[in-house]
Amino acid sequence: MGGIYFLPKLMVMKNILGSLVICCLLIFNSALANTVIVKGTVQDANKKPIANKKITIATDSLNSTTGCFITHTVLTNPNGYYLDTLKCLGGDIRKLKISVENCNGTLLINDPSVGLNSTVESNFVLCIPNSPVPTNCNAQIAFNVIGKSVKFNSVSSTATGIGDSIISRSWFFGDSSSIISGNRIDPTHDYAKTGSYQACLYIKTKAGCESKYCVSFNIKDTVFIPTTCKAFFSYSIKDSLVNFNSEKSAGANSTDSIIRRTWFYVQGSTQVQLPLNVVNPMVLFPKPGTYQVYLTIATKSGCESKYAVTIQIPNSPCAVQVQFSAERTGPKKVQFNSSLSMAANDSIVSRTWKFGDNTILSGNQVKPLKEYPIQGAYTVCLKVKTANGCEAELCKPVILQDSINLPQVPNDFIRIVSINPNPVAYRMILTIWSRNHQTDTEVSIYDIYGQLKKTLAKQLIQGNNVLEINTESLPKGPYYLKVSCKNGKDSRSFYKL
Repeated sequence: MGGIYFLPKLMVMKNILGSLVICCLLIFNSALANTVIVKGTVQDANKKPIANKKITIATDSLNSTTGCFITHTVLTNPNGYYLDTLKCLGGDIRKLKISVENCNGTLLINDPSVGLNSTVESNFVLCIPNSPVPTNCNAQIAFNVIGKSVKFNSVSSTATGIGDSIISRSWFFGDSSSIISGNRIDPTHDYAKTGSYQACLYIKTKAGCESKYCVSFNIKDTVFIPTTCKAFFSYSIKDSLVNFNSEKSAGANSTDSIIRRTWFYVQGSTQVQLPLNVVNPMVLFPKPGTYQVYLTIATKSGCESKYAVTIQIPNSPCAVQVQFSAERTGPKKVQFNSSLSMAANDSIVSRTWKFGDNTILSGNQVKPLKEYPIQGAYTVCLKVKTANGCEAELCKPVILQDSINLPQVPNDFIRIVSINPNPVAYRMILTIWSRNHQTDTEVSIYDIYGQLKKTLAKQLIQGNNVLEINTESLPKGPYYLKVSCKNGKDSRSFYKL
C-alpha cells in the first residue's frame, strides 16, 4: 500500500515544479516588452478635452536595451485622446519619456515605466491656475558643430532668485534620439544625417521657475571649413545715434567673400536684432546706458566669425533755461512765476527759491507768493534741476519801494511797468513808464533764440504810457519784450498761447 501511494505523490510534485517554471518564464517574458501601447488624454483645468495637442513619446535611453532609441510625435483627437504603438525589434522597452507643452510654454514630462501588460497610460492636465511661477531664470545654449557632432553647453543658464538653483535640464536634439533628462550641463550629440536641426533646452529651478531656449544649425558632410575670416567694425557716437562701419571685415582669403552679416545689440536682458546684411548700419539707441553690440559674418567658403564691442550712450546734454517774473501785488508782496522755465527733452523736478532775505523755499513750486518783512531791494535767485540731472540758476533784483522814493539812477529813463495778460493769446496791453516827455522809443519782440519777430516805434509822454500790441501772428512759445530809448532800456519775458 505504501508503494502504491508514493508514486502518485512524486508525480504530483513534479507537475507542480513544472508549472512553477512555466509561470516564472511567462512572468519574465512579460516584463521584456518589445511592443508597447501608449495612450492617454489631455485636458484643461476645467476638464475639457484639448484637441490637436502635440504629444512627444520617447524611450528612455538609460532604461532600454541597445538599439531601442525611439521618438514618436502624435496629436490628440477632438476628444483630447491620443494612442500610439512603439516597437523595438531585437530588444525591450522598459521606461518612457512622454512630454507636452503647457499653456505658459513650459514642458510637462511624465516618465512612466512599462507594466506587465505592455500598456502605458499617461494623462495630462494643462493650464492649471496656481500661484505665480517665478520668472527669474534663463536657459541659454552655446554650441559648436564639428562635422556631424555637436558640443552643447548650458553653463550660461541662470537662476537669479535668492537661494535658487537649476535642478533639471532636459535636452531635445531635434532628431529621432531620446530626450536627455537629469541635469547635464554640456552634452555632446552625434547626428546620423546631414540637414537642418533645432535643439532645445528646458530648465527648471528649485523655486519652480522654468525656461526654454532653442538653437538652429545645419549638419553638413565633413569638409574643410576655413577659420581665418575676420569680423570687425568701427563706430562713432553722436548723442544717441551711432554709425557702425564693418567694411574691414574680411573673408578667409582673397577669393572668399562675405555672404551674410548679422547685427544685434544687448542691454541687460533685452536683445534687439538689426537688419541683416547691412555693411554700415546707423542705430538710434533708445536711452543712455551701456550696450553690447555684436556682428557675426558668414563667408562663401563656410567660415564664420564674431566681433563684439561694448559702447556707452551718454546722457543727453543739459538744455535747461531758467526764467521767472516778479509782479508786485502789495506793498511788501510779490507774485513770482517760473512757468516759462524749460528743459528740452527733459523735465524740471526741483525748484529752489532764494528770496534775498535769508529765506529759502524748496520743492518744485512754480508760482510762489512771497511777503517780505520790509520794503527794500532784494536779489532773488531760482535754481532748477531736471530729471536727467541738469542744473541752472537765474538771479534778478526785486525792488519794493514807492516810486517817489526810488533813487534816480542814470539809466532809469524807461521801464516796463506791466504786460497784461501774461501769458497772452491775441493782444497784450503794455504799460511803459518814461521819465521824460516825447521820448522816442523802440518796442521789440524776440524769441528765445534771439531772433527779432516784431518791432514798432512809439513816442512816449512823461509818466505811464499804455500801448496795445497784436500778437496773433506769433507762434506758441516764450518771448522777450524789449523797450529802448537813447538813454536806457528795459526787458521782460512773456509767453504766447
